[in-house]
Amino acid sequence: MIITFITSIMLITRKLDYMAPSYIEAMSESGRRERILIACVTFETALVVHPAAHYEATKVHIIHYVKNREDDKYSIYQDFYEEVCEQICRARPVEIAEHCEKVYDFSTMLRTMLSILDSEKKANGPNADIYVNLSSGTAEYISAATVASMMFEGVTPFTVGTREFTVSPESLKSLYYEDGRPVGLSKEVYSPRRIHVHRTEMPAENSVKCLRVLDLMIESKCALSSSKIVERLKSEGLWTYEPKSGGRKTDGRQKEVMYYQRHFVDDWIGRGWIEKGQGRGKYLLTEEGRTVLDIFYRD
Repeated sequence: MIITFITSIMLITRKLDYMAPSYIEAMSESGRRERILIACVTFETALVVHPAAHYEATKVHIIHYVKNREDDKYSIYQDFYEEVCEQICRARPVEIAEHCEKVYDFSTMLRTMLSILDSEKKANGPNADIYVNLSSGTAEYISAATVASMMFEGVTPFTVGTREFTVSPESLKSLYYEDGRPVGLSKEVYSPRRIHVHRTEMPAENSVKCLRVLDLMIESKCALSSSKIVERLKSEGLWTYEPKSGGRKTDGRQKEVMYYQRHFVDDWIGRGWIEKGQGRGKYLLTEEGRTVLDIFYRD
């Protein structure tokens, strides 16, 4: 998609007059819920502008690369940044926070993302909606933004699909081929640079598999009392808790129900995998819970 905008920028002869470093002052009202969007701009406009309008962002953090504003070699980055800012602010007042960084360096991008998220969380607490654009910018930014989004509560990462490209399918061959052979956008590359990341723990296998059993029982409209679910988990070989021997049989069953509630239901709710439905003991899987089932331990 980078090549599409490189091609289109060659056709642009207009130079923006909007050169102020800060495009507009914040227009937040007292007690107003802030909607903050974070994006990286390289050679895209619509992938950043449309989500800002869709989420009705009140503040947009834009990360972009400018080595030297007077160097024509890097002016294309500034052109796209200025165009994005102008389009975002055209509809309504929006605060733009500019971040000039090395967008091709993963560590720099992760540090920048963590700094932005931490500062916004401290400034707004739970009264802010934070959206992170994972469709624009460099691969290093997208990777870092994905990792950083997982470290903070209340952050919504999102992607944007392209409905129409600036380059027609008929023109792709002339752009991506050389001497009749496919080359792509990159003709020569540097040596690989290893990315050092902080490991994120995978969810516990037993917890995910037990959640999948609950989902199957919900779909099959089975009885969803805690005791019935425990019986099903035992039959699937997923139940590992054994109450201490002694006492009445009913005491053991009650301990199992309490264990299921504390170690499964409460944990699933805390992780945002399920939510309470209508009626006592009714639970529904959230979108995040379904995503977990779609990704992990499907064997």
